[in-house]
Amino acid sequence: MYAKYTAVGLWVSRPERVKKSLVIVLYIVEDRITFTKSLDITFASMKRVIFQDAKVPENLKVFFKDKGKPICIEMRDGSSIFLSDNLFIEIDAQGTQRQNIKIGKYLFAGEIQDIDVTLRGFGGRAKSASGIEGDFWISLSETKSIEFDN
Repeated sequence: MYAKYTAVGLWVSRPERVKKSLVIVLYIVEDRITFTKSLDITFASMKRVIFQDAKVPENLKVFFKDKGKPICIEMRDGSSIFLSDNLFIEIDAQGTQRQNIKIGKYLFAGEIQDIDVTLRGFGGRAKSASGIEGDFWISLSETKSIEFDN
C-alpha cells in the first residue's frame, strides 16, 4: 500500500510523491508565533488508522468535548495518536499522555522541491473475494479506516 501526495492547482506535469507513510504537518501557535512540526509515520509501524468515527478513551474525552471526533492512529507498540482540528495527543501503551499540543490546524502534506503537496488517497495491490488480484485506489475522503496486517 502507498499514500499519494500531489500538488493542488493546474500543472502540465503535476508534482506528486508516493510514500509508504502518513505525513502529518502540525501548525502550532505559541505566543502568537506559528511554526510547524512534521511527523512521518510509516505504515509498517501502524496497526490501524481511523479517519472517521474513532472512539476516544474515557480519560481523553474531556479534551475532545465539543470538538468532533478526532482521527486515531494506533501503533503496533500499543501507543496511539489522537488528532483533531485543534489538538494533538499522543499516549503510550499504558495510556499515559506523552504529548498534548494545542494546534491551529493540521494537514496530511509534504513538500517536493519547495512545492506543497497534500494527501489525495491510498493505492496498492489487493486480492478480491473471488481471488482476482489487481490495483486499487481510494481517495482520502472515502477512507473511513485502514487496518494493517502483521
